[in-house]
Amino acid sequence: MAPLRRVVSLLFMAVIMHVAALSQKMQDVVYLKNGSIIRGIVIEQVPGQSIKIQTKDGNAFVYKMEDIERMTREDAMETADGPASSGFAVGGHIGTDVTGGIGFGGGLAYILVPAGSAFGYEFGLDFFYHGYEETDEGSTEKVNLSIFVVRSNWLWNYSHKQDQVYFVSGVGFVVAMVEWNNEYDPAVYGYSLTETEDYTSVGNVINLGVGYSTASGFGVRLETPMLFFYNTGNAASFVPTFTIGVKIIF
Repeated sequence: MAPLRRVVSLLFMAVIMHVAALSQKMQDVVYLKNGSIIRGIVIEQVPGQSIKIQTKDGNAFVYKMEDIERMTREDAMETADGPASSGFAVGGHIGTDVTGGIGFGGGLAYILVPAGSAFGYEFGLDFFYHGYEETDEGSTEKVNLSIFVVRSNWLWNYSHKQDQVYFVSGVGFVVAMVEWNNEYDPAVYGYSLTETEDYTSVGNVINLGVGYSTASGFGVRLETPMLFFYNTGNAASFVPTFTIGVKIIF
């Protein structure tokens, strides 16, 4: 009987170890009402009041039950090693700068979300057209700007195809094609003269925004990129351009 008991004990221990190994691959996932997703192990729970969850980096957080939308258990290995998600964003912009006038534009961007992450990367191209006209002391100055922007954004608290609010910050590089024209009024100067100049300017863009993604994969975003371009010639040496853009995510 002793050998049989020993075999049964070994089998029992093997089953316990197997169950423990499987449990290590599972994790608790807490979905908060503000859109955040917390992954880890629930180490303490007060029924109807709060839970304490410990993340894989060892930090522990306490959340009230009233702030929690739902809780699940998911495969930790699948979450960590699963494929990254991606999508695209198209948008339009309207804006102005310190000299006045209205500009418009649009752009296309590619979004990449690493597996198991609550943030994403966005790489995009934008185009803006902006023109203004200013009259001063008998001369009329006209400026047309064709602005090309290459930029990258960081999407904070973002998960593709989930209902949640997220935030945007980013930077980029600007190339502006400037067409400058200045016409002198003969009634003031006694002669007619037109000056023209075309040149290229470079600059930077700083971008901030807020967006909302949905489980269907579609979403909207409101952005306020601010373009700074450094001119030469007859235009101002430092002109910030403010725009407001709306992007559709899919």
